[in-house]
Amino acid sequence: IFESKMKWNISEGHDSSHPFRARVNGIEYLYLYPNWRVKADLKSLADLGSYEGFTCVAGDGKANGAETQIDRNAGGHARYSWKAGADRLYPGRIRELISAGKLKPEESWIQLHDFETGAPVEAGRGSVYWNEFRQRWVMIVSAEPGEIWFAEADTPVGPWVYARRVVSHDHYNFYNPTQHPFFDQDGGRLIYFEGTYTASFSDAKEKTPHYDYNQIMYRLALDDARLNLPVPVYRVNDVGGKTRYLTREAIERERLWNQIEEVAFFALAPNRGRSGMIPIFEQKEGGGQAVLRDTPPPGQTQPIFFVLPPRTPSAAADSNPPEDQSPDATPLYDYRDAGEHRRMYSTDPNLPDQTLQRSAEPICRVWKNPMRVLALDAEAGPIPLSNQ
Repeated sequence: IFESKMKWNISEGHDSSHPFRARVNGIEYLYLYPNWRVKADLKSLADLGSYEGFTCVAGDGKANGAETQIDRNAGGHARYSWKAGADRLYPGRIRELISAGKLKPEESWIQLHDFETGAPVEAGRGSVYWNEFRQRWVMIVSAEPGEIWFAEADTPVGPWVYARRVVSHDHYNFYNPTQHPFFDQDGGRLIYFEGTYTASFSDAKEKTPHYDYNQIMYRLALDDARLNLPVPVYRVNDVGGKTRYLTREAIERERLWNQIEEVAFFALAPNRGRSGMIPIFEQKEGGGQAVLRDTPPPGQTQPIFFVLPPRTPSAAADSNPPEDQSPDATPLYDYRDAGEHRRMYSTDPNLPDQTLQRSAEPICRVWKNPMRVLALDAEAGPIPLSNQ
């Protein structure tokens, strides 16, 4: 027998959710969506005001049409944080803020882009779960009817940028997908997800006998080279004000999350290089300045990330690996001051800082960062299924 415990005065429409658990500063949370969470106890679950939204809306986090104000830092960039009682910034609400001129497209907390074409992908319903094999949070999400996309991020709220379409049903719908992490195999190398296969909301001429409006499950191998997606390379302000460029692996190992300034660019993770790519190593020079090199310093064998050669291969495009064909691959330049005490690496060929001189030629190619916000939830840690 189910008893009614609480009635909320809400007017928003229905949306499907596939919650996951995470621990934040020792407290267990239920994330109903990556950007909406509540403490995992009955008292909090019953109190709508206890639900927290990851938002850039100023004040109490409630969107108020043309009166909505955006929380911005001293540089004018939208600033996201968790707020109890805040509205969830779902895709429709993001569109409203952009249409009203309150938010720029590049200031959205989630900005999926097709790794193959560079086109933006609006994330629909889906799931997010920690994956032990990739050592990142994995998103399985719908977009256009019948499509399922794969993406990954360093924290539950992002940065979500590059994605790859893994399933497409021609003229048929496949909606509300979710991964089932309890089916993971081989340490998360193989994952399983399902969705609803239906002619509804599609232009299907006829229904598939015995299958229409049923669940279909897929298996996805996460070591498939086609899922070799770029990951964020963070510009980190280290001890003494020195700048470093690191991926999640080093950030987590050295606990540098609070010293991140921005996502400088995207590159391939240190364990995902292939033949023809350039391994990048960190080398400390005079004064402790970190310099990026393609040769390892003494005693160092593990690169910090992999990049593409500075020039696009001349071979036929269809024979190149998918990373080489990505339209978002862009030159990376080396900037330094006259005394070489400051060093910066940027995809911007014309940095406004006149004290820095740019290298004449790019040192390599990386992938651009389309976001103008820093979306991180570094305190959130995964809870093993065995403990749930």
